[in-house]
Amino acid sequence: MALVTYLTNDVVPLLQRQAQSDEISEGLFAGAADLYMLLGWKTYDGGAYGLAQRYFLQGLELAKEGGETGLGIGSIVLSCMSHLAVTAGNATEGVKLAEAAAYSAIKANSPGAMTRAHAMEARAHASLGDGRRTATAISRAEVAQETERNHDPAWMEFLDSAYLANQMAFSFRQLNDRTNLEQAAKLSLENSNGRQVGSNLIYLATSQLRGGDVDEACTHAMRAAKIASELKSKMVEKLVEDFWVELQSTDDRRRVQEFGRSLAQVTPDVTTSD
Repeated sequence: MALVTYLTNDVVPLLQRQAQSDEISEGLFAGAADLYMLLGWKTYDGGAYGLAQRYFLQGLELAKEGGETGLGIGSIVLSCMSHLAVTAGNATEGVKLAEAAAYSAIKANSPGAMTRAHAMEARAHASLGDGRRTATAISRAEVAQETERNHDPAWMEFLDSAYLANQMAFSFRQLNDRTNLEQAAKLSLENSNGRQVGSNLIYLATSQLRGGDVDEACTHAMRAAKIASELKSKMVEKLVEDFWVELQSTDDRRRVQEFGRSLAQVTPDVTTSD
């Protein structure tokens, strides 16, 4: 990967020559942390959880070296680690990481980072079945999302209402709150692109499946599966797999078999892992 080569051959040697107390150096460390965060996220979406975790940890260490300048990106990295922990099945660790992300975001005075941190808190609490704490975290995320972002960098613009609705949909799926799940998925779909469209389609499909509309559910889930295949996104593929497992518990065996055959042609790893 070109980014790995760049970090290894150019960025790390440059940082090693910098004085840690210098303001310019803090900016360099924060910038490097941003790159490691991006590398970790891409690796996570590629399905290499262990390697992604190592990249996130490297990014977190660099963010710490960045002093006050690194607080915002440090919060984002912690949020990424929370997201990964929940996906990997460790929601308790996900809560702790999200709380640490929120603390760092507050110190950084970054509404964007706070939005993501509280959204991650909601995901983790919902995965533990705690509806009350999920609702509190969502409320805090909504307040942060609506706060004017005077100091946040331009790249945080993706942390918008569509992003938050997407994360809320995940939480509502975990809590089996079908009505809010469908509403959040539809709201996010209105202004989403790429991987986020795929996850929203699966959340919508899950709501429809739980409401008994198997045909519509399978239609939306197949669209999501195609997006996962096109983008080579293991995150979306994991959500498709979750849907596939849930679909198999329904009584409509004909539809299950049809969907399984179609899915095997698009994302064979999902059906063969069952």
